[in-house]
Amino acid sequence: MGCGALYRDPLAWQRADIELCGQYLPRGDILTYHCAMPDPSRSKRTATRVGIAYFVAMAVAVTFPGIIPFNTIRPFVFGVPFVFAWYLFWIVGAVLVFACLYRVFEQ
Repeated sequence: MGCGALYRDPLAWQRADIELCGQYLPRGDILTYHCAMPDPSRSKRTATRVGIAYFVAMAVAVTFPGIIPFNTIRPFVFGVPFVFAWYLFWIVGAVLVFACLYRVFEQ
């Protein structure tokens, strides 16, 4: 019993199945075993910092002073000029970063 504490849960009978560190207890069993979880506030702080850092980096990279080194038509990337691909890469990256932020804050 290395990952949590065993205690009686009076509402366990109302839930369908309860996870027991990878195993499921059948409905009606009032003994539940809760796994130790990382501190959610720390992961949310880290995720927020990563999101802010990405947003700042994106703002610098796609505005006037940051775009100058990448403001070229050639080479073509996936059939579009490099400057458009530069914007697309940052937008796709923003979608991925903010999807991860959503998953962290959804918990």
